[in-house]
Amino acid sequence: MPTVVVVDDTPGVARMVARILNREGYDVVSLHDGLHLIETIRETRPALVLLDLSLPYKDGWTLIREVRDTADLAELPVIALSGHCSDDDIAKVRGSGYTDFVSKPFPLTELRNKVEQYAAV
Repeated sequence: MPTVVVVDDTPGVARMVARILNREGYDVVSLHDGLHLIETIRETRPALVLLDLSLPYKDGWTLIREVRDTADLAELPVIALSGHCSDDDIAKVRGSGYTDFVSKPFPLTELRNKVEQYAAV
């Protein structure tokens, strides 16, 4: 069963995403900040990371650079989750190393489709 790491500082969002993905057959590891993201990725070897852009301590922009600068993690699919969804925001996300983007609040079908696309069961 593939693992998905969800990083979101809003507990309700993290729980909802975990419930949805568990029903779809994924194991989910939730983090509420990105302080231990690299270690968690190395321990769990996820198929995909869903990463909020606005996080305490280290934001999603810093974290995607850390993931992409880590040789054994550089190709890991990472989808940005954000309520900032203007065309400029989406272009910035795509230009910064993220694999894809899902805007919050997100339609459940969009989330499921993106996860299935990058981390098929």
